[in-house]
Amino acid sequence: MSFKHIGSGLKSASGGRKLKFFEIAGKDGKYVAADAWIERDTVVVQNRKISEPVYVRYLFKKPKPDPEVGLINAEGLPASSFMTDDFKPARDSK
Repeated sequence: MSFKHIGSGLKSASGGRKLKFFEIAGKDGKYVAADAWIERDTVVVQNRKISEPVYVRYLFKKPKPDPEVGLINAEGLPASSFMTDDFKPARDSK
């Protein structure tokens, strides 16, 4: 994945190689946790169970609500949550 506005570059908020809170899905839209890391100015996202990835989302499933993020820019500004799909949750027809 590439981003338009990264400041002076991308960084892991934890300082480690892996990025937290990324998920990936195939065309069926069933998300699973993903491995993610930074290569130059892009984020690589993968899960060996998803052979043909189509969708990615970030900061959607966290074990508990808190301000922790996984991806920041070199200036320390956090990436906002995002999704690359436009799925709408089913609504009750009542």
